[in-house]
Amino acid sequence: MSSLYPEMSDDSLVLKTSSNIHFARVLIMAYTIPVLALSGIFASTSIYLGLASFVLLTILNVYLSSSFVKAISLDLGKQFLVYKRGFLFRKKTVLPLFKGQTVSIRQSPFTKRRKLAHLTFSTASGNRSVRYLPIEDAQKVYNYLLVQIERAEKSWM
Repeated sequence: MSSLYPEMSDDSLVLKTSSNIHFARVLIMAYTIPVLALSGIFASTSIYLGLASFVLLTILNVYLSSSFVKAISLDLGKQFLVYKRGFLFRKKTVLPLFKGQTVSIRQSPFTKRRKLAHLTFSTASGNRSVRYLPIEDAQKVYNYLLVQIERAEKSWM
């Protein structure tokens, strides 16, 4: 990372989302309905074809969901916040810390019970959220980002 961004040191912090809750949510919300619909279509021709398609599509469903969740990461350096996502088409967003305007942590009753939080970094051009971080990591990043935004001497405009 330091070869692309000299301001970023090798001791940068890399965070991954908590995969269990995020994995289950993606699995249920994004893929379960298409799997059931396709299995129903195949089952209308043959019960064995419907059952086989259900098993194969469920395996594909689990693989795609886990790949999607594992591909989300947050790299935090001294000058930049790098947000990576996407497992098929990788997308990387590099945010200079001095451009930050607000940082927030959100917790719903469900994430609070699991000791998870959503971290949002806001700039003039929009917001970037990392969901389902462990609360300890989210607090560390939150405090670090607030200090870096306050210390920044560069103008963000």
